[in-house]
Amino acid sequence: MILTNIPGVIGWILLYYAQSATILCVSIIIMGFNVGFNFGPTYSYIGEMTEPRLRGIMASLLSMAVMTGSLLTFALGSMLHWRTVALVNACCPIICICLIAAIPESPIWLMAKGKNDEAEKAICWLRGWVEPETVKHEFLELIRYNERSKTQVDADSEGGLLKKLAYFKDPSVYRPFKLLMIYFFVAFIVCIIPGRPYIGKILTEVGVPTNQGLYLIIFAALQGIGSVVLMVVVNRLGKRFLTLLTLSINSIMLLLFGVYTLVLKNNFVSSTPWIPLTILCIIYFSGSCGVLSIPYLLTSEVFPNNCRGIATGVCGGLSNIIIFIITAMYLFVENVLTLEYTMILYGLVGIFGLIYFYLYLPETENQTLLEIEEHFT
Repeated sequence: MILTNIPGVIGWILLYYAQSATILCVSIIIMGFNVGFNFGPTYSYIGEMTEPRLRGIMASLLSMAVMTGSLLTFALGSMLHWRTVALVNACCPIICICLIAAIPESPIWLMAKGKNDEAEKAICWLRGWVEPETVKHEFLELIRYNERSKTQVDADSEGGLLKKLAYFKDPSVYRPFKLLMIYFFVAFIVCIIPGRPYIGKILTEVGVPTNQGLYLIIFAALQGIGSVVLMVVVNRLGKRFLTLLTLSINSIMLLLFGVYTLVLKNNFVSSTPWIPLTILCIIYFSGSCGVLSIPYLLTSEVFPNNCRGIATGVCGGLSNIIIFIITAMYLFVENVLTLEYTMILYGLVGIFGLIYFYLYLPETENQTLLEIEEHFT
């Protein structure tokens, strides 16, 4: 995780000194690599070092940090020059490096390397500098999980990349992997991720041509608030319930948005800006409360230990590819279907996701990593 933050420092500094479009593109590409590099180890570490009762809260804290960072960047951008914002943001990965250097390695990773004594010390540190006797039960459970996952000494180094990719033939890997890929696709659709670069165009089309910058800040703020709500309630309500609830809300809102746009364009109603704005606010808030954030939480816990790192990284990379593809296709889809039917289509995708997750999404909250792995085996 220390190494993965270095591209972030380089990218923001390049952006600060950029004097041409080429340097701007290079800096954005480097920062894109930084996001991708961070995804796998960060969520893997959270999944491995937290207790089952806290895993959802800790993983949702990461989502909240992302939403908060976006909001602060929007706010700073409205007050400061963009170069100053870039310089401020360059400090974030430097702070991350300093903080990460102070925490221990994952206990499960240490066990996989045969360093059980160091793993026990790491658990004691992570649980609040307690005595080994206090974490004895958890330590023995992790040893059993390590043996069950067959991740003894040098297991990760044997066979290299090809062997790690071969893990995806294992049902305990490809079943959660398939579930997550479908989840990411549905979540991005029902939260209108493809339309975000064109949100100004969408607002203008539904009769909200002014104050769009303010509305973008409001949307970002609602996402941040939603991620805080998720962190508070995920342990009590569970990821499955929150998925079904927020997916239902977003699907209904998308269908309503499509119907409103349809009747507006056919002059059945006059332009009423508060209606589309309210719908979009609900979509952004509801999405960050559940369906948009939960797939990232699941990546930290659904894969077996012997391939969690690479499986989580592949999920993160493919999720970004999905975003790229559906965003690149958005204007084409809207030109073919028009805005109203695009939103209705997105709502129908949400209904498909609702049925699929009702049938196949397990509850992982408060479950041990071993219990989750056994479910998918």
